[in-house]
Amino acid sequence: MNDCINQTSVESFESRKQRITNEFYQKVKQAIEESNDNIYINNRIKKIIAIETVRNNDEIMNIILRNIPNFKDRLHFQLACKHFYSLCNNGRSYLPQFEYERYTKEVVYVQNYNNEFITFIDGTVIFCIPIINDEILLMLNKSKNKIKTTLSIANTLIISRLPNTYFDIFNGIETFINIKVLSLTIEYLNTETIKFFKIFSNLKLHTLYLTILNGDRDLNFDLLISNNDLKISRTIRNMYYQRGRYFLKIVLYLLKSCSLNQLDKLEFPHIGKPNNVNEENLLLNILPYAKNVKFNETISKQEYSSQHFKDFFSGTTIFKNPKVSLKYQINIRFSDAEFGRYYESLSRNSIQSNKENNYQNFETNYISITDLCLGNILFYDIKSKLSDEEVSAFTNDLLKMKNLRSMQTRFLTFSSSNHFSYFCKALNRNLENIKLEKCSDMSIYHLEEIARNCKYLKNLILEEIKSETITLNIINSLFKNLIGLQISFSSCYDVSKIINDLTKIEENGNLKIAWSKLHFLNINCAYPKSNERNILQQLANNTPRRCGQLLIQYLKPSICEKSRYDACYTGGIVGATAVATPVVAPAPVIATPPVIAAAPLAGNPFAPPIIL
Repeated sequence: MNDCINQTSVESFESRKQRITNEFYQKVKQAIEESNDNIYINNRIKKIIAIETVRNNDEIMNIILRNIPNFKDRLHFQLACKHFYSLCNNGRSYLPQFEYERYTKEVVYVQNYNNEFITFIDGTVIFCIPIINDEILLMLNKSKNKIKTTLSIANTLIISRLPNTYFDIFNGIETFINIKVLSLTIEYLNTETIKFFKIFSNLKLHTLYLTILNGDRDLNFDLLISNNDLKISRTIRNMYYQRGRYFLKIVLYLLKSCSLNQLDKLEFPHIGKPNNVNEENLLLNILPYAKNVKFNETISKQEYSSQHFKDFFSGTTIFKNPKVSLKYQINIRFSDAEFGRYYESLSRNSIQSNKENNYQNFETNYISITDLCLGNILFYDIKSKLSDEEVSAFTNDLLKMKNLRSMQTRFLTFSSSNHFSYFCKALNRNLENIKLEKCSDMSIYHLEEIARNCKYLKNLILEEIKSETITLNIINSLFKNLIGLQISFSSCYDVSKIINDLTKIEENGNLKIAWSKLHFLNINCAYPKSNERNILQQLANNTPRRCGQLLIQYLKPSICEKSRYDACYTGGIVGATAVATPVVAPAPVIATPPVIAAAPLAGNPFAPPIIL
C-alpha cells in the first residue's frame, strides 16, 4: 500500500528514535575502537562492557542527558540506557554488533567499485552483489566466516542482487535461527536461481517479501518444481508477492507446502486483477492458504467515470470472495504524456468479451474495496476539480463500497461546499481513516460535515490548514472516537492557538500538557516565538511520561518554505525520552491495517509499515 501517496518527509517519533539510537551507537562504536585499539584476547576482540564505555565518554553522556528532560531519570543512568542495550539482546553486556558491522563493511568493501556489497545495520543484513569477478569473489571468500557470523545474529535478510555463483554462502542457513523476515528479489528465474527457495525453506520465517523480475518463459514448471522440491517455511505467516505475474505458478507450488489458512496475510501489491482465466484459476487456488488476501490496482484516466470499475471488475469473480480485499487508486487529469505511458498497460489489462456477461452483477465486487485513493489531480488548476458529472459518478461509487476503511484525496478536488458535502454523505459510516491534502480552503464547516457522516473515524490527516476556526480542541470535540491526528498548519496560522490548546496551568502555576484522548498527535506549524518555545520546553519538563505520542515540528522562518529546521518533542512521549528510558510509549497506536504513527512512507499512510 505504500505506493499511493508521495508525502513530504518529516521526522516522526519513530524516525527520531532511530536517529538518536544510531547517533548513540556510532559514538559507542568509536569509543570501543579507541579504547581497545584492536587489542585481542585469545584471538578475539576484547569484550567491553557497555556501561563502562558510556561512562568514560563525555560525548555519549551528553547525547543521553540532552534527550532526558526529567532530572530524576538522569540519576538512574543504567535505566536511562536500557533501551540502547536491549538492542543487543543476545545475553551479553558488551556490544558485539559493532565488531561485526565494522569487519563486514571493511572486508567486503571493494574499492574498485566504490560500493558496499554486504551491509549489516541494526539487525538487517543486505546483500547487493551485482556482479562476481575474481577480485570480488576473493574478498567475499575471505570474509565468509564473518558474514556467516553476521547472519547468525541478524533478524532480517534482504537479498536484492546476488549472483548464482555465490549461493554456497547460505549452506547451513538453518543455523541462522534469528532471521524472521526475508526479502528476496530474483532478477532472472531459471534452473539455478530457483534453488533459492529450497535453501531458504529451512529458515523459520514469519514474513516473506518475494519479487521475480524476469525469467525463462519456456520453463517447464512441473518438472522444475518436482526436481527442486519447492517449499517455504511452515512458520511463515505473512507473504507479499510484489512483482512477476507470469510466475504465479511458483507461488502456488510454494504455498502447497503450507497448511490451509496458514498465512494471516497474503498481498499482491503490483498485480491488480487477473489477466485471463488461467491466471484467475491460479489465484483462486492460492486463496485457501491465506486468511486475508489483498490486491492493489492503480488506473490512470483523464476523467472520473464509474466505467473504471466496470472495466476492472469485468470478466473476473475473484473479488467476490469474502477473504479478498482491494486497494484501488484512480489517477485523474494526467497530462497527455503521462497518460500515454499508462495507456498500453490499461489496454492490456482489459478483457474483451460479451458486455452483458461482463457487467452483470459487477457491483457486488465493490464490497472488496477497503482502501481508495483519488489522486494525481493537477495542483491548483481549476479544470482539475471534479465536474458535477464526475462528482455524481464518484459518490455513486462510494455508496457501493460498504467495506471501505481508508479514504485519501485532495480537498481542492471539490469545487464547492455542496460537492464536498455529497462526498462526505457517500462515505461508509464505518470509515476509519481519512487523509485530505491541499486543505488551505477548508473551514470548520467542512470538518463538521466529516464528523456528521464519519462518527467512527479513528485516524485523520489534514494538510495545509489555514483557517483559524479549525483548532485542536474543536477537532477533539467533533470526533469522539479519534485516536490519531496528524495535522499540518500553514505558516500564517497563529501558533499561540496551538499552544493554548495543548497547555493547562496547575494550582502551583506549573504548565503541563492538557492530554487529550488521542493516542498519537503530530503537529506541523510555523516557527514559534521565543516565549512560545519556552512554554513548549516547560511542557516537556513538567509533564510526566504517559502512554501516547506527541510530536510538534516547526520550520525556521528564514527558510520556512525550503527545509525543515527544528523540532520540539513534548510531554511523556518526547522522542528521545522514549528512546533513552524503559518507560516507552507503546508501538504505533493503531491496530492493523491503519498505522499512522509509523515513520512517513512514500505511500498510503494508513498502510502497515513494511518491516525491512
